[in-house]
Amino acid sequence: GLVRCSVYNVLGQYVRHLVEATLPAGSHYVEWDGFTENGLTASTGIYFYRFEISRKTYIGSMSLVR
Repeated sequence: GLVRCSVYNVLGQYVRHLVEATLPAGSHYVEWDGFTENGLTASTGIYFYRFEISRKTYIGSMSLVR
């Protein structure tokens, strides 16, 4: 199904879009390189990712350490 994944900072501001694709069922891997949508280096800190898979949304947190 359709998969979307985006990254947000602790203020809830959009940082980067990672995936928007129709993927087959199974395991998949998404990696964020630590850059913002406009190519700037993101600051060290806590970020949130949001996965939208079909009609379900999953939100989690991650730490960016440089």
